[in-house]
Amino acid sequence: MQLEKQLEEGRDPLLELNSSAQKAFKLLDDVSEKDTDNKLEDWLISVFDLYGVDHEEGPHDTLIARPSNHMRTTQFPALPEEGTTLCFDRETSLAREEIQFLTYDHPMVTGSIELILDHEKGNTALTTLKLPNAKEGSMLVEAIYTLRTMAPAIFQANNYLPLSPIRILIDEHGNDLAAKVGFKQLAPKLQNVKKDTARAIVKSEAEKIKQLLKASKNFAEEQAATLRKESELLANNRLSAEYQRLSFLQKTNPSIRQSEVEFLADKKKSVLDHIKNAPLHLYAIRVIITI
Repeated sequence: MQLEKQLEEGRDPLLELNSSAQKAFKLLDDVSEKDTDNKLEDWLISVFDLYGVDHEEGPHDTLIARPSNHMRTTQFPALPEEGTTLCFDRETSLAREEIQFLTYDHPMVTGSIELILDHEKGNTALTTLKLPNAKEGSMLVEAIYTLRTMAPAIFQANNYLPLSPIRILIDEHGNDLAAKVGFKQLAPKLQNVKKDTARAIVKSEAEKIKQLLKASKNFAEEQAATLRKESELLANNRLSAEYQRLSFLQKTNPSIRQSEVEFLADKKKSVLDHIKNAPLHLYAIRVIITI
């Protein structure tokens, strides 16, 4: 009886997970919604245009992509020299195996995101903003920071601390206005400045820009510390439960190797260490001058 009770207790979490019809239906609904969402296709086409990848519409709602002679990168992620045919419709990809089905976790998509994040193009700008009640010539600095772990992929630390952007909008008094003025609210009101003018302004206001950037980093570090703590708690709870479950099952299931249990212990330690030490990077900056 005791053995049966232990086996039952060890199986309960798996049974609860696998028999949850409500979660399964919710997952199916989410997948279906993603399949009918055109945002990924529109975004990838804009990335192709940015990096000089030739593309054209193909038959049956497909997209044909090829490397060009004017690409801004030597190798575009997951794009072979001979080109490839892509689609964003699951049924089409199932009917034609030679077509690549694009999702948010496809190597071309994840590689494109990494390409953008690691590229310096477009990560600095100087613009003007017309504000009737603001003092002319006042300065705002909008800074985008990124927080992410450097853990090896095998530990899947991104499940607990995914790449997290932190936006800060600093005024001349050192106040963070990001919560009051959103990115989408601000961007349409900005006007570009000619390069020569922008360079002259940056040169003359270099010290002020540095001071505002320093202030923005302090605000970003506060948010990063909160994200690290929340992610540590999440990782610790999940990995501890996973370790305890596997350790318990090992007592009654000889097929579970000791190396598997030890790996989970190492994984937990490594994930928590990488989250705790996740670095904060300044990714982009925009200087805004009021007129």
